[in-house]
Amino acid sequence: MTTVIVLAGIILLILVASLALERRSGRRDSLPRKILHIGAGSVCAVAVYLVDDVDHLLIAALCALPAVAGAVVAGFLKDQIRSRRSWGMVYFVAVYAVLLWFFRNSRPDLVFYPMAVLAWADGLATLAGERFGKHTFRAGGDLRTIEGSLVFFTAAFFIIGFLELLIPGPALELEWSLPLILAAAGIATLAEAVSKSGRDNIWVPLAVVYTGWVFPDISANYFAVSGALILTAVAAYLAYRKSWLDAGGAVAACLLGWLMLISPMPLSIVPALLFFGLGTGFSVLPKRSESTRGSERPTRNAVQVMANGGAPVASLLLFFVTEHPAFLIGFLAGFAAALSDTSSSEIGTRTAGSSRSIIGWKPLKPGVSGGISLPGTLAGAVFAMVIPTVALVLGMTDLRTAVLVALVAFAANIADSLLGQFTQRKRISPDGTWEDVENGTDGNKFKGLRWMNNDAVNAVTVTFATIAAAALFVLI
Repeated sequence: MTTVIVLAGIILLILVASLALERRSGRRDSLPRKILHIGAGSVCAVAVYLVDDVDHLLIAALCALPAVAGAVVAGFLKDQIRSRRSWGMVYFVAVYAVLLWFFRNSRPDLVFYPMAVLAWADGLATLAGERFGKHTFRAGGDLRTIEGSLVFFTAAFFIIGFLELLIPGPALELEWSLPLILAAAGIATLAEAVSKSGRDNIWVPLAVVYTGWVFPDISANYFAVSGALILTAVAAYLAYRKSWLDAGGAVAACLLGWLMLISPMPLSIVPALLFFGLGTGFSVLPKRSESTRGSERPTRNAVQVMANGGAPVASLLLFFVTEHPAFLIGFLAGFAAALSDTSSSEIGTRTAGSSRSIIGWKPLKPGVSGGISLPGTLAGAVFAMVIPTVALVLGMTDLRTAVLVALVAFAANIADSLLGQFTQRKRISPDGTWEDVENGTDGNKFKGLRWMNNDAVNAVTVTFATIAAAALFVLI
């Protein structure tokens, strides 16, 4: 316990020193705060090897969590650059406590490496971006710089692959192969790029934990895995160049693709590729008339990519961790629902002369949420079967479960229309009909929830399909 008290005292001294530097110098950069970030993160990382009873370390982290949260709420810990409360500090302590809870005795390396990457890669990337960054981008999260992200990747690559050469010991003996080191550093970099409001303190450690925990044996497929990772990145870049994805959408798609490839089941990327390929193909089909141009899908961004793929991929990762087949079924159903909904929207607006509200059967403009048409409904039913059929051929499921996945996907398609009619925000158009509005009311008459836009509806229905299929699999 004495060691824990000493380490806590060191962190407290670093905190006081960083706050004093920030106030005395009046600096408008992140140096004082990143001194705290790197210092506290380094102490937390090495603590699992310095403390005899790691349970005491967990108790200290749990006690520190409400204290840090209280300081943030009271305004003592504030991000001066962005003029907001530093909730990232709360996330930092919370994720550290979670890692200690799960791995303190069985896998201390899965506490050390995530916290070391978070401390040094994130800290150095921010400092490098502020001083040398000239090329900015936004990948759905906070504004980043290419230079900062390169520094993040380099630091993460060094820590994961070569830090054990500087800190030898049996507890750090991880046999990472080069493709896995590259993938771990790349996944952590992409996770940091899509994060905002300090939530990189959650996603970066979890990204490192995932690659270290699942830890597939890819030594026999060294070149195949390396090539697949490169091809995924190239495909995301080409999608960006073709304006199918914006910068954030390309980063998010690459992140999800790498998570599926660096896994015990690389073929799991096939359902995602089917959804993206067919969905993109639908969006470039010729329009029926000028009236359907408003339904044309814009370039997909990170929010849209995550709305359709976030829940299914999360379910897949849970399958790899728990080995429970229900999560694999949820993964398939999530992408099947996304494909069913996309096919209904895109094919329906291009082939149907009009659409009707799913409840009330009132005429609607083509493409307005809540509207259905015979061609769109038939397309949704047909394409709800595509992914479960492919999964059946690949041996990922059996016939009975494939039918279950298809039924849940089509049910989610119908649920999407119901949500679109009753909850998605709409405004009255000049011709007296309802039309979707993505931002604000922008009209004299308005209905629906202000926060429920098309992306939110997609996220809800895909998540519903993912959870429902997993639950039904367990029950049936």
